[in-house]
Amino acid sequence: MLSVIKKFADFDKDSLDSLSDYLDYPESKSCKKAVFLKIDTNENKYFGTELQDLSKDRKELYLYPIKAARPANGLNQTPTVVYNSYDKSYIKKIYNWFFDNKDKNDLFAAVYKILDENKEKIEIELSDIQKEIKTFFLSLIIDDKYLGRIEIFRNIVSDIEDQIKIKYNEKSYLEGSYCALCMQKKDKVYGFAIPYTFFNVDNEAFAYNFKQRNAVKQFPVCLDCAKKIRGKGKIYLEEEMKFNDIAGNTYFLFPEVINSSDNEALKSYIKIIKDFRDGVGKDSTDTTAEEVLVEKLQSDKNAMSFTLLFYQMDTSKFNILASIEEVLPSNLKKFYDAVNYVNDLFLKEKIEIYGYKKGGKEKESVPIKFSYKILQKLFENQKIDFKMRSKRQFFEILDSLLNFKPVSYNYLIDTFILKDIDMPKNFYDSFLILNIFLKLRLTNGGDAEMSDIKTQYLDDFCMQFPEFFNKPIKKAIFGIGVLTEQLAICQKIERGNKAIYRSLKEFKLDQSYIVNKLFRDVRYKRNYYDKYPYIFADKLGEEIDECILASSQEKLDPLEASYVFTAGLQLSQRVKQKFYELHKDEIRQKNSKENEEGQSNDAN
Repeated sequence: MLSVIKKFADFDKDSLDSLSDYLDYPESKSCKKAVFLKIDTNENKYFGTELQDLSKDRKELYLYPIKAARPANGLNQTPTVVYNSYDKSYIKKIYNWFFDNKDKNDLFAAVYKILDENKEKIEIELSDIQKEIKTFFLSLIIDDKYLGRIEIFRNIVSDIEDQIKIKYNEKSYLEGSYCALCMQKKDKVYGFAIPYTFFNVDNEAFAYNFKQRNAVKQFPVCLDCAKKIRGKGKIYLEEEMKFNDIAGNTYFLFPEVINSSDNEALKSYIKIIKDFRDGVGKDSTDTTAEEVLVEKLQSDKNAMSFTLLFYQMDTSKFNILASIEEVLPSNLKKFYDAVNYVNDLFLKEKIEIYGYKKGGKEKESVPIKFSYKILQKLFENQKIDFKMRSKRQFFEILDSLLNFKPVSYNYLIDTFILKDIDMPKNFYDSFLILNIFLKLRLTNGGDAEMSDIKTQYLDDFCMQFPEFFNKPIKKAIFGIGVLTEQLAICQKIERGNKAIYRSLKEFKLDQSYIVNKLFRDVRYKRNYYDKYPYIFADKLGEEIDECILASSQEKLDPLEASYVFTAGLQLSQRVKQKFYELHKDEIRQKNSKENEEGQSNDAN
């Protein structure tokens, strides 16, 4: 990944390193103003504060350093800060900066003397400003010049050697050694050159017997490569290769061509990503950068892969959440094909909920479609992990889908059972994700092929999902769930409650109870309700009996049995609706025949 960041910096070889490459712009949602302490070292005077609107055109004048040069607990590279409080912002980042550097030259000593003599006055003025503006950028104007107009401060920013050589009061560099990035022998290589924690030297427990001064032995980087990674490369990465279209998680996308020297191919892929950022595919909220790449790569001969590096910023600390590496376009193509297939199948089978579409004001039928938010909701860890829910399971599942790593069928079922699947939307989401895994053959559905037993009416629905209904006992338990829900609907209409649900043991049922007890109860209790769909129930009941007889040796895990039964409950109305759509002529003939027999009996 670091080599890719270096290549980003090489895209524009003709332009020289700009001071701007090592600076950040301090504006944010909460920070829109700049305040400057006006100092004249010739007259040894403090002239108060000056309030301005922040302007991107003045980025080099502000001299606000990049995050890597703004440690949370130490001095910033320059005496600038986004101000929140007097002690933590002004004293810690500006006053102390000049205190620590006052012996380096006359200018710093003169500024420190003025700040020290006007300490109380500055505190009052900053306090008054904060009554109106909670957060603002704070810097100095010295002798009528912004810091960015003063050469001594500019040199501090452009000279990064001390930053990559000294850290934690330790020096880490070697003379006459090889750089791990350009593989060339250099006069000096350094140990603290990497601005991200791809390579972590912040903790001495990083490796056995590790000492931070030995960081250079772990990953030596020369000054030229360090400037590229910390300057142009880092800016390019954060401005062009940062996305948050996978369930809102922020990640860097690293495309890598198989021929690592083919920079032109890499540039072409970068252009595709930039086109996406500028609006290509934006009409679809589910379209991601890598999906756009896949479409392009179908006709592209240049082989490549890419890495998705998910991260979170905690104050100034860069925390890696997950790295999904070497994702192949061919795998992504298969993944999106499977997603589209299952989406279309759900649409065809009218598996939907009644609710509000995005931007809609009235309730209507809303199709169930794949999204990364659904995947994250199903697999996020519900246990609170500091300030956020742990997403480890989600990233592991995402890695499985994108890199075609098998997942245990029982693990999927066990996970879904815990997600309140008695709620229709939760079940539909889980059923969609499960069928994507089954379609991709990343899980086995229970080590069985589709049964040869033909069940005409059950198969109207079950044959649309053959990988799921691959055992006769599954079709039987599913059918019992369908009939149970039909009884519950009648009870709700005539009695005001779904009394049969009291027998469902909070949807924690085993196969024996469903087949031997619940099925018998449903058949018996249905006789009390005139609105029960008897023709539909009789047809399904006969086929359920066949499946039970054919699967006398089959045994489902209790959680799987509960899930299959719940599938019958949640899809009951759709199965019944499809039955009447496909067999209306047969039902009409049966009703006509029964009416004729009834009239004949009346005549007799």
